Amino acid sequence: MSKRDCKQCRQLRWVAMFVCIVAVVILMMLGKSQAGIYKYTDANGKKVYVGSLSQVPQAYRDQIVEQVPTDAVSNVSQFSDKNRSAGSLLKKNKDERRMLRALEQMETPVKIANNQVLVPVTVTYHGYSAQVTMLMDTGASGTVFHHDALEKLEPKKQEAGYARVAGGGIIKLSTIAFDSIKIGPYKARNLNAYVMQNKNVGGGFDGLLGMDFLMNVEYELDKARQVIIWNPKKYHQLKKSITEVSELNDTSAKK
Repeated sequence: MSKRDCKQCRQLRWVAMFVCIVAVVILMMLGKSQAGIYKYTDANGKKVYVGSLSQVPQAYRDQIVEQVPTDAVSNVSQFSDKNRSAGSLLKKNKDERRMLRALEQMETPVKIANNQVLVPVTVTYHGYSAQVTMLMDTGASGTVFHHDALEKLEPKKQEAGYARVAGGGIIKLSTIAFDSIKIGPYKARNLNAYVMQNKNVGGGFDGLLGMDFLMNVEYELDKARQVIIWNPKKYHQLKKSITEVSELNDTSAKK
């Protein structure tokens, strides 16, 4: 082999070694780039983490901070412990508000005086509604409205005979086919109800809420707060859950 050939071999070996060294350096740089996390703060003051320099908008390149992943930050989409804690607190607050709204719907404010419980009722006839106040009467078998309370609805009545009232008197009864009668969370549709001439003018109520309604619902009177609690078992379970969520929120907020 000539000296010229040996010289060419040496040159080729140097070139090969140089290429290998460049390749190793490039691979090391790529590995470091892939392992890094870049942080910048946007115009709204929000800290943003990305996994590549190309994902950083040009306007924020001058503030780039590269961070090496740790156990606390394993990928670019993972929130910090603080952010996760804040997200959990927001969810708990949302759950608490939702349960409080449900609790409110299970209560109906009433007026309680002289052992009388006056309940607000909404009646609808041919698309028109009226707000009336009914006396809760567990001794009445049926619900009866006073005629005067329904005058603005101009309902079409049908005669339904006569009934004996307390004291031995006889009154004439009619019926009205209501679109609906709503009491608290309960709404009865296409319901026929009795109507009688008002024999208690100025009595403070517009009829009697009888057992035909009361026997079909579960309720509890809170005389101190003057509310009817519907479905009391579910109500008290929900109230307990709200207390537990509230306590968790207080604990999370203090951390």
